Amino acid sequence: MMLNLAILVYIILLAYWLGLEGLFSSMMHLGVVIVAGALAFAFWEPISIGMLSGMMPRFASAVGLVMPFVLFLFLFRLAADKFVRSNLEFGNMTNLIGGGALGIFSALLSAGIFMIAISRLPASEEIMGIKPYKITEAGEPILDPEGGKLWIGVDSMAAGFFSSLSGGSFYPANDMPMSKVRPNLVLAGHYNRLRRDPNSSTVASPEAVKISAYHVHNTPVEGLPQVFVDNLPKYGKPSISDQIADDQHKLVVIDTEWNNAADSMVYDGGVALRVYPTQMLLIAYDGSGRPTIHTPIAFSRIGNHTTKEREFTPVSDFKVVAKELGSANYWFAWMYLLPKDKTERYLYIRDRRFELENVEAKNKPEQQKAELVTALIGPRIFTPKTAVATGDPDNPGNGTGTPTVSTKQGGRSNVKAEDIQLTAALPKNMSKNNAPSLSFTDKNEVRSGEADVTPSGPISRALLVTSIETPAGNGVVRVKLQTDLAQSLLGQSVAAAGALNMLFLRDNIGSEIPPIAYVWAQASGPMHIYVEPSRPINAVTLLPYRKMGAGDELYVYFYVKKGARVLSINVGSLHKQDVDNLEVPKD
Repeated sequence: MMLNLAILVYIILLAYWLGLEGLFSSMMHLGVVIVAGALAFAFWEPISIGMLSGMMPRFASAVGLVMPFVLFLFLFRLAADKFVRSNLEFGNMTNLIGGGALGIFSALLSAGIFMIAISRLPASEEIMGIKPYKITEAGEPILDPEGGKLWIGVDSMAAGFFSSLSGGSFYPANDMPMSKVRPNLVLAGHYNRLRRDPNSSTVASPEAVKISAYHVHNTPVEGLPQVFVDNLPKYGKPSISDQIADDQHKLVVIDTEWNNAADSMVYDGGVALRVYPTQMLLIAYDGSGRPTIHTPIAFSRIGNHTTKEREFTPVSDFKVVAKELGSANYWFAWMYLLPKDKTERYLYIRDRRFELENVEAKNKPEQQKAELVTALIGPRIFTPKTAVATGDPDNPGNGTGTPTVSTKQGGRSNVKAEDIQLTAALPKNMSKNNAPSLSFTDKNEVRSGEADVTPSGPISRALLVTSIETPAGNGVVRVKLQTDLAQSLLGQSVAAAGALNMLFLRDNIGSEIPPIAYVWAQASGPMHIYVEPSRPINAVTLLPYRKMGAGDELYVYFYVKKGARVLSINVGSLHKQDVDNLEVPKD
């Protein structure tokens, strides 16, 4: 509502002001808006990618469009007022009506440019009550009639107008008009925002992501796993699984490398990389040169880091996410299915354009190309790993059944964890309203997500959150580390054994249980909560011990099967602390 009202008030005020200025002045202002807008779109990528993405990656795309538009508008209007000192004489009614009409057109274009920029800000998929698209049950992004929409589609008007200009009288000298390079500009912007986690990034900064491989093979592809074909999306007529088996399409596989470099924002300032299929848009041209946008039908990741064998995830639902915990580089291969008469040209990764013709061509025989394609897909479906211990919980050994906790020093180098308890409690209570990006159970337990939460005053019972989720058949063990202990212990571990050294619990069944969550409780600041049961924390470098200040505490949480007894807490093979009488009760 507020956004619609702001746009409406802006249009009325600008139309009224330019109506008072007169028809000629209004015509001159419209010309200035058109030229400033065309130049802003022309300089959009050089400024946002070449200049701003290294300085402000989260805002580069939005600022890179608005900043040159405002600058050019100011300079050209200043020059017009300076060099065109006289006005043409028209009647009062002509000035008021004609000037107001042209003022409305100027307002529509300028407001549209601002809306296109706003749609690329790093926020949730809803923009001040406006949520034009939704994901259907079939997994397709479509217009949402109930999600709120602009009363006046200024973004679509501006995008259509400047796209038409780029293919006509304002056709660029580099033969790359916006109408072909950035087709359906409004849809692409909202696609990038269709993600469940508002903390996940909408940008890709320099050197943060690159294309490492690119292969194309006509369908059908020899050796394609049948389990891959059977699990492809069923929407469409014919369905994707039917299309990939005919001889009228081609399979495009693009492998991307993601780098968790400092300030890259790829891992969203945390430990998780989260990429949504709607953030990976392939632009292809048909025989007449008309561009179309294509979303992936599947993606794969490295399932076995020793053999580098891939595992795939079908995009049968655009709510799926390519998610990984990683301290360095990671690879996701994206698969697209195109008609044979279409030529793939660009890949937009989080609104950053990559030219596929710049990727090294793979001139291989058909058999070798098929092997390359199937290798990037992988032989099996990806199954999220869980942190729940494996083994026989009904044979817990010599446990006493009493969940009391005591610790003793043992092993060749002691962990000396300050506090080990059988509890899922958070160090401080919180309100659900303070962490909209977290997912909660019906009992107000934290299920998953990542957020900075500032403890508030009195909290109503309906909003009170005191613990993380305890799944059926498991208990939660919490380990507390003070600042000096966390930094010395975990830092020494990394220095001695590298980034993949793990913090884990060992139980009497022989399982090594990695943590599924942590809470960084700052002495003077918010709690940083990270809970991800489906992807356990498999490296100590994923814990924020380097950022901890004096008085901070780090709480790490583990899922342990009921009936199992915890024997020790370990950091790789370098540090160990034995634990006595910590057994998860069966009941």
